Amino acid sequence: MTIQPEFKPERDGWSFINWDDANLSWELFRRTYLGINPTNDPIAAPLDSAYYEIYKGCAKHGNCGGMSLLGLALYKFGGFMGYCAPANFYSGPTVGGGPGPDRADLHAAINVMHGRQFSAAAIQNFVDTVNATKLNDADAAYKHVEQGLASGDYVVISLATSWDGDDAHTLIPYAVEQQSSGRRFLYLWDPNRPWPAYKEFYTGLHNRLQIDSAQDWSYDQNYTDTTLGPVSGHHYKGSDSGWCFTIATSLQFHKGPHPMSLGFGLTNLATLFIESTGSVTQIEDDSGRRMFKTNARHANRVDLETDSGRALQGVGRWPWYAAGGPRGERPGPSSSQEPQARASRDSCSPAAPKQRTTTGTSPRFVTCRRVEGPTRASVPTGISCSTSSTIRVRVPERTK
Repeated sequence: MTIQPEFKPERDGWSFINWDDANLSWELFRRTYLGINPTNDPIAAPLDSAYYEIYKGCAKHGNCGGMSLLGLALYKFGGFMGYCAPANFYSGPTVGGGPGPDRADLHAAINVMHGRQFSAAAIQNFVDTVNATKLNDADAAYKHVEQGLASGDYVVISLATSWDGDDAHTLIPYAVEQQSSGRRFLYLWDPNRPWPAYKEFYTGLHNRLQIDSAQDWSYDQNYTDTTLGPVSGHHYKGSDSGWCFTIATSLQFHKGPHPMSLGFGLTNLATLFIESTGSVTQIEDDSGRRMFKTNARHANRVDLETDSGRALQGVGRWPWYAAGGPRGERPGPSSSQEPQARASRDSCSPAAPKQRTTTGTSPRFVTCRRVEGPTRASVPTGISCSTSSTIRVRVPERTK
């Protein structure tokens, strides 16, 4: 079964390769979300200014999400944001990862769509996916792709090489196949493999994600091309506890509020930002529910608490695609680095931690609840909480 009429990678995929942008402008920020202040003014619009510090680096190492979303929009609607199908009409470099499409206006439009992955609705969807334990569930992803192809509410798929989102990447699933043996395939258009340079990736069926069960799946970007020679990439596998989940494009196509906006603050989604690329050892609430089974550093999804009586509900780490790794992918945090906890209002904010700077090995907690008044948010790991409970975040202790 395929999108009708059939999506063709050579026609409906972009003719240029994924690229990165170190910093996105305030004007792009305003185009991405609803209700943004005209200027970056922390006094007049503290929530916008705080979230911009996060947003501006979201394409630092790739625009895979923006390429996938705008490509599907052109396919579905025949045109979007002033650009007409087919996507392959627009030119740009096909190898080497730079500097994006030849047209500056299209470059900006893809940046805007890339940022819409982190709208309030998209982040809420991610938290719901985590709560439903569907972050590494190829069966659920396959079913959602099938439903999207049938209904016209097409989806994009997000893959990662680990439970923490290493090498996260967004692609277009445009066809499905089920064999008599029960093995299934998703056919993917990959922003890192544009047809003009990587035709054999598609004709050789290297673009298939193979599914044998919910956690037994594989998508390998590595292959040998008769013209290019060995082409390296990532091998995404369910056995590595990686990500394999989908999100409907209807949640991302159009302009909406960002998660720290005043309007979205009226809902029950809050966000805690953990500064730096460090690790969090525990997240728990006052009733003893917790995110992890132990208070050690965590390197695998098996560390997550799965006991329904102990597991913390409504809390999930943000999908920071392209926040710090090879183009189109996001590496996870280094377990050797230790974070501080910061926050911003209309997200969880630190409520005067009692242990600000101590020595020794005692744990340091930050108690988070909605408070008035902003604090500075740095480029962080985000953890969203769709819960009204007060939560505490345990991070490794720092010494003087």
